Amino acid sequence: MRQRTGIILFITGVVLLVKPSFDLDQIMMNFNYIVAHYWPMALVLLGAGLILPKKRRKARFK
Repeated sequence: MRQRTGIILFITGVVLLVKPSFDLDQIMMNFNYIVAHYWPMALVLLGAGLILPKKRRKARFK
């Protein structure tokens, strides 16, 4: 969960550094365009997340 939050904050920071003059309407317009044209990518990412094995930590006993 911490990694996901970090990735989201990282990407948000990069976007704001590159285009700090975005207004909310422009951001929503771009978001709607991306969702409308690239929604199959969400299925690909979801499928990859389900297929790839998760890394599990070994329990340490003293």
